[in-house]
Amino acid sequence: KYPGNIFYIYMGDRWNYPNLLNAPYVWLPFTFNSDINVTLQWQDKCSLNDY
Repeated sequence: KYPGNIFYIYMGDRWNYPNLLNAPYVWLPFTFNSDINVTLQWQDKCSLNDY
């Protein structure tokens, strides 16, 4: 829970050669552990309602 509900999300896609048209999107929240440390951790499910 971030002050003012400000959060950052990584968005990318997963290419699966040779079926490049079937590239699902990946959405993961950034976690800020301190003023300088930022991490991404895999989650099977992620909801904006969690933030």
